[in-house]
Amino acid sequence: MLSNCPQAHRINYDVLGKFILLLIVVEACLGGGGRLFDFGTLSIRMYLFALGLCYVAYGVIQYKKSINSVFLKVTLTFFVLISLSAMISLGNRLPLYSIFNELKPTIYFFSLLFFSIAIRDVEHIKLISSIFKMSALIISALFIATFLGWKLGFVNYNELHALLNPYDDPRKEFIFRNDITFYFKSLIYVAIATFFYMGENCKTKKYICIAILLLTIALTMTRGVWLAVFLTLALHAFTTTNNKLKNLLYSLLLTFVGFVFVFVVSTILPAAHISDSDKMADLQLFASLVISHFSYFNILFGVGSGYPTPNPIEITYLDIFLKFGIFGVLFWLFPIIFIMSNAVRLSNSYRPVAMPFILSSVFIYIVSFTNAFLTNPIGMAIVLISMVALHRLADLSLENHEPATI
Repeated sequence: MLSNCPQAHRINYDVLGKFILLLIVVEACLGGGGRLFDFGTLSIRMYLFALGLCYVAYGVIQYKKSINSVFLKVTLTFFVLISLSAMISLGNRLPLYSIFNELKPTIYFFSLLFFSIAIRDVEHIKLISSIFKMSALIISALFIATFLGWKLGFVNYNELHALLNPYDDPRKEFIFRNDITFYFKSLIYVAIATFFYMGENCKTKKYICIAILLLTIALTMTRGVWLAVFLTLALHAFTTTNNKLKNLLYSLLLTFVGFVFVFVVSTILPAAHISDSDKMADLQLFASLVISHFSYFNILFGVGSGYPTPNPIEITYLDIFLKFGIFGVLFWLFPIIFIMSNAVRLSNSYRPVAMPFILSSVFIYIVSFTNAFLTNPIGMAIVLISMVALHRLADLSLENHEPATI
């Protein structure tokens, strides 16, 4: 019977992988910080993460699935990195619970193994692109409808606040900015979708969708996300190879729009001053921990994780340096370097498919100067997916004997 055929089992395994990939990407887009729906102490994202690793283990054992050597090496390096940080933390007598809580979000990096097996061809990559685009429009439509319903008086602030986050818990998905607006954590994928809609063939649809996405970001008054989107677009415009002067002026205009929004929101939004104070507190905390634990070893490998602080450090690169040292900073720079090194190997036929993933990864690295996205599953997911997607597309360019274009 067909069900007993090894080839049929392998096909079923691949179909299952595509289904799990679909679930993981949809949840990443719609699930925000992963706590939109909880089941006890674990979230759907945690269950899907475990499912993905089980899928990898079964494929390696049952079907002798091979994992790309680069992805395997970088994953092993990550294991060494977090293990060393944990040992340093234990050596500094930090609570085990605090150590685990701080390192737990970064463990999502092991999902690279799943993506490296599940994302097999261009069709998978295009499917992921479609999910990003559709999910962002759904999120934007729901937010704009809710926002208008609030401002037009169909629901008042107290009712909406009680529904979305009655206790102002920062771990929840919706954070209110006084009674002016509110922010939701899946906004990051609204921003990412702008880069995917840039490649839309129909110009009318392209501009309408991008306008909806940018309106959503603007209404949340999220300065870091808005600025990162426009800086990414400005960088893209500056590095294109058409009319240099026109591209420079366009790049300057995009940068100007980004900073004007930041200035306006900083002036009118009370919560902006609180956020600025938190960033200053991050710098002071960073300086105090570095000075109090100064040694060449700690500079190289970090001071560990789990120190009691009023709030987590939001400036990602300071947080990485504290936990993992220079070694850790270099490690977290590797994904974007890997993505760019594969980008230069792309042929013209695959460049349109790849460009949104490149820009999305650049965006995550820029926005991580103000928010902890890179080392958190919410931002890490798109970077890991982009690593695999760019590698696949670069290999296909080589296999098809198509010349690379820069």
